[in-house]
Amino acid sequence: MTGSIRLAVLALFASGLSALTAVAATNVTFDVAARLGYQTSDQDLNGEKIAEWSAPLVGVEGTLGFSPSHILKLEGRCDIDTLFDSGKLYTGVAGGSTDYTGRQWRLKGEGDAGLVLGNSDLSIMPFAGFGYRIWSWSDPNPDFTHIDSWSAVYGLVGVRGDVQIDNAKLYGRFAAQIPVRETVSTEGYDKDIELHSTSMVEAELGMVTGRLLLGLWGEWFKYHSDNSYINETSYTEDIRIATIGVKIGLAF
Repeated sequence: MTGSIRLAVLALFASGLSALTAVAATNVTFDVAARLGYQTSDQDLNGEKIAEWSAPLVGVEGTLGFSPSHILKLEGRCDIDTLFDSGKLYTGVAGGSTDYTGRQWRLKGEGDAGLVLGNSDLSIMPFAGFGYRIWSWSDPNPDFTHIDSWSAVYGLVGVRGDVQIDNAKLYGRFAAQIPVRETVSTEGYDKDIELHSTSMVEAELGMVTGRLLLGLWGEWFKYHSDNSYINETSYTEDIRIATIGVKIGLAF
């Protein structure tokens, strides 16, 4: 009898493990990819351009998805990038025009919940969630040396979708970011800034065939402040940042 009970328990455990494995294989997705891109930016104080720069970008990203039911999908993403800046600082607050090179890094994490409309061949998913972004760069101008560290908490609303064509899945994603809280810290000079994001959008198009993932992505930001203070002088400030890139990776 004892042997029969043991066999029954082992059989039940094996059945449960097999069921969990099947559920995980069906309901959980994971992507990892290398990112290559190019960013352009410019900055105005009181309507006068004081800086512009561009930067190639290299990074890595991961995406984890889980579908607890056929109408709900949860998704989390994390990107880590390094940018190699080159640009120009103009006459004015920067103390003279000069070319410069530098380095920037940034980290972004997002999570959302989406409503699945459609089926395995064609689906559209409106979603909403939150994100956190932090980035830092240094300015090597000897007359204006400083380091800026920026962070932002934001809401996220958008839509993603995919369509299955033979052995390939085509996908797209578009999202708008709604600022919740933004902070700036500086080293090397006296600056106090109240910066508000007036526009933040991101988009991606891509394809998955087998385990291979290929994608094209872009981001666009516009920041504005009526109350930026540098060395106790008040300025209006505008910063525009545009990034476009490609990614290649594996989908599981």
